[in-house]
Amino acid sequence: MFTSCACGESLVRTALSPTADWGSASMDRNWLRWLGIGSICGRLILLLTMASLLVGISYRYMQFNILKGVLYEQIDSTLRTRMILLTNLTILNFTESQTKRLMQPLLEQEPGPLLEVYFLVAKMLKLDSSLDDRQFAGIWQPEGQSKEAPGRWTMAWNLPAAFTSEGPAALTDDYRVQTRPGANGQILVTGSGLGRVTSILHGIFFSYFFSLVLGVLIFMAATFYLARLALRPVANISDSAREIANGNLNLRLNTETKVDELKSMGASLNIMLDQLQHQAQAQAAFTADISHELGNPLNTMLLQTQLGWEEKGTADDLRLILRQCHQTAQRMNQLRESLLELSQADAATGVSKKLIALEPVVDEAILAVRNLAVAKGVDMVVDSANLDLHGNPDLLHQLLVNLLTNAIRHTPEGSAVTVRSWSNANGSVGLRVLDQGKGVNPEDVPALFSRFFHQHNRAGVGLHGHGGIRNGLGLAICHSIVKAHGGTITYTPGPQGGALFEILLPGV
Repeated sequence: MFTSCACGESLVRTALSPTADWGSASMDRNWLRWLGIGSICGRLILLLTMASLLVGISYRYMQFNILKGVLYEQIDSTLRTRMILLTNLTILNFTESQTKRLMQPLLEQEPGPLLEVYFLVAKMLKLDSSLDDRQFAGIWQPEGQSKEAPGRWTMAWNLPAAFTSEGPAALTDDYRVQTRPGANGQILVTGSGLGRVTSILHGIFFSYFFSLVLGVLIFMAATFYLARLALRPVANISDSAREIANGNLNLRLNTETKVDELKSMGASLNIMLDQLQHQAQAQAAFTADISHELGNPLNTMLLQTQLGWEEKGTADDLRLILRQCHQTAQRMNQLRESLLELSQADAATGVSKKLIALEPVVDEAILAVRNLAVAKGVDMVVDSANLDLHGNPDLLHQLLVNLLTNAIRHTPEGSAVTVRSWSNANGSVGLRVLDQGKGVNPEDVPALFSRFFHQHNRAGVGLHGHGGIRNGLGLAICHSIVKAHGGTITYTPGPQGGALFEILLPGV
């Protein structure tokens, strides 16, 4: 019994161990894989079956020992009754015939009547014991100390052969015997053979074993049905995931289930699918935009080179064509650099950050755009506080340069661009860039930070400059950098016109 319990307990402990690799190559070679237990349903059935087997064996083992104790107690109780009667008859000096007549009903009484059904089971299955099951009693009179003449029986009923000559000294494990001293050195003996008891125990054991096996089989069938029923939503999720993997991004998982965990998992996966679908659509649109942005300059260069090749022009005409091709190539190179900056900004979600001072970053950005501001005749007004934050100085520099370049190109000659930084009560750091241009059309604000965004021109003036190189990626790069720092960037019209870009970044 104990060996079976220990084995089952070991299997359950192995199955539940967090270090058990059920899907590894080594586990593929063990007996679990040989039995085909590779699914969640199979493992669940195995674990619950082993648990029920442990509980069943432990319960039946305890119950078996209890019934065994009850059975032996019934035998001892019968023997005590006989002993009391035999003692009283001896004290009252009853004759042998009188004593035998009074003792006979008790000797014919079988012990363990409460467990008779198990004895019948044992006899039916031929599991009954070959041991002696007689009921006996007697009075032993010791006569000497030698083994040749140890004593004799003055009275005896149904004595086993082993007791006939040696007396009570011949006690063996095959009999249950009680003794008591009597008068004149006599020894009163009552006993019972254990053949009937052993047969009853065999019947109990077989009955328990059969009921345990039957119970485990029924439990396995019920567990299999309930496990399949409980895991049906998982199978549905698997089928839906397979269809989604085949390209159907419009499909969503069914979250109508009574299992809270599966409902939560399905909702989370649907959110992920929404994001994937959005990213796929954005990627498709991005690819189309790139094709469009590269198509125009390429067509221009092809047309210009074809004209220079087919027409006979002067040297000045050829130089003009080369100059136009050079400008077109510059525009394409600018687009390439912007796309590279955008990819780097998008990949900066896990960018390394350190504690930096914001004021030097602002000063370096002002210095980088100073020549552009001087050439345009725009003044730079700086109100920078001495603030610290966790960030990447290179990305923040690129962020400010993009915003300042955009503001300078928007601001008319003789106006000013204002840069201001401050700290909020919650510890966040704010940055503000304000120009004095014409601002952004209200209908363009929702798509302002999208890739390849171009404002609907008012009087031929675009958001990204007055006739300069524009590719619609500057503000998208700014948005990605701010997002990588865990901040926000917003646009509002300036108090007196123009565009006001405000950035909030986490502080120290």
